[in-house]
Amino acid sequence: MVKPDLFLPDQDWMQDPDLIRLFDAIRTAGGDLRYVGGCVRDALLGRPVHDIDMATTLEPVGTQDALTSAGIKSVPTGLDFGTVTAILPNRTVEITSLRRDVETDGRRAVVAYTTDWREDALRRDFTINALYADQQGYLSDYHQGYEDIIAKRLRFVGDPDTRIQEDVLRILRFFRFHAQLGFNPLDPDGLAACTHNKDLLGTLSAERVAGEVMRLLTANNPVPALIALRDGSFLAHWLPEALDIDSLMRLIAQEEGAPDWIMRLACLIPADPDGATRIADRLKLSGTDRARLQTLAAPISAPANAAAARRYIYSVGQSAARDRGRIGLAREGDAWHILLTEAGEWHPMPLPVTGKDALALGMEPGPDMGRLLKEAEDRWIESDFTLSRTALIDFMKERLG
Repeated sequence: MVKPDLFLPDQDWMQDPDLIRLFDAIRTAGGDLRYVGGCVRDALLGRPVHDIDMATTLEPVGTQDALTSAGIKSVPTGLDFGTVTAILPNRTVEITSLRRDVETDGRRAVVAYTTDWREDALRRDFTINALYADQQGYLSDYHQGYEDIIAKRLRFVGDPDTRIQEDVLRILRFFRFHAQLGFNPLDPDGLAACTHNKDLLGTLSAERVAGEVMRLLTANNPVPALIALRDGSFLAHWLPEALDIDSLMRLIAQEEGAPDWIMRLACLIPADPDGATRIADRLKLSGTDRARLQTLAAPISAPANAAAARRYIYSVGQSAARDRGRIGLAREGDAWHILLTEAGEWHPMPLPVTGKDALALGMEPGPDMGRLLKEAEDRWIESDFTLSRTALIDFMKERLG
């Protein structure tokens, strides 16, 4: 129901002329349009609002027609679920038709459209995500979501078991939102339903699970949620290795800048590149994330001196060495300060000699040239990167006889 005494605090984005055009377009077509979900929730919590989502009483084709008539470009990004994306000059906005779930299997739903806001709210996951705001900011709240925001309480809409069985990913979202929003303690009814249905987590796709793991690990403080996930065996199928929460706590304490989810994940798991590969396979990580996780999970000892630190930095790169040093510091303590100091001050240079130098010495391209350059590189590293280009060319001449 619309609550005229409840409204969003002033938001600059609500005055965006392009968003006003969306309201005008839908209204002209005979529909109703409201803000919904995260933008309403975060505005009420005083958090930055990044993405704008909207809901409308028009069906998807009607939404597209209304936008086209108003000269607004749109893309049918999720027509099976009633979503049309409006392409605005400075942002994109997902507009989803009010709907109810007709059939669900824990991963996807068959939907039917409705014009009943209450019915649409019933199929949403949490009460704080089931809040709507009209163009003026007046709230519609059908499940006491506003009261839950004030109390910093995360509750499922209606029956928690039903909501989870509609989409099993909501188990992970339950813990992720607790981490992101800093809500504690866990709602006992919600936790009980998550526990009751946790064996269904194995039916989810790797991509959806990886997305939730990433969002959880980029929360400012994911530790309480991770402890609950670990203690409740919720990670047994997807991340049974993620146990070292004590080290993660120490890593977070020394962090500067935005949270890095791959580095946090590497800190949680054993120092085992093969294990990191299995995790990357399980979660279907990108090639970049996979390679980075493998590097950060490599079992190395803290460099004993600055020269050893420089050799390691040269082998993996300055950024990876710095990250590995931070993980080592979190796990093992002060012995890793040498690496961190060198990674902050020493910048590795490329090998001073190249294939052109070998060609100038009369070599033909091929394996022999590669071996000679590798020997020159080894000699340069042994010198702590001090040998000059001239000295390396002399070494190559000597090796060629």
